Amino acid sequence: MTVQGNRTTEGISLRLENRTDDLTETDLPHLFEPFWRKDTARSDRRHHGLGLALAAEFAALLGGKIRAQFGGNGMVAFTLWLPEKIQPSN
Repeated sequence: MTVQGNRTTEGISLRLENRTDDLTETDLPHLFEPFWRKDTARSDRRHHGLGLALAAEFAALLGGKIRAQFGGNGMVAFTLWLPEKIQPSN
């Protein structure tokens, strides 16, 4: 896993990149959907599909955004961006 932070006059960004073996390009739009799982037949009951959905909601509440994209070499990258001056939405 690699982590990279960046600060500009407009805000801050945090990029986390991690290896993925089973995600495809068509999975990316679904990653932030509540309760979405790539394989519904998985028996792993420790994960419920809420983590990325909550992260996206928190980012939006703070005026930011989060996105996912393939970074190459089997890596997926998540980028969180928050404005310099956070204006929480109501």
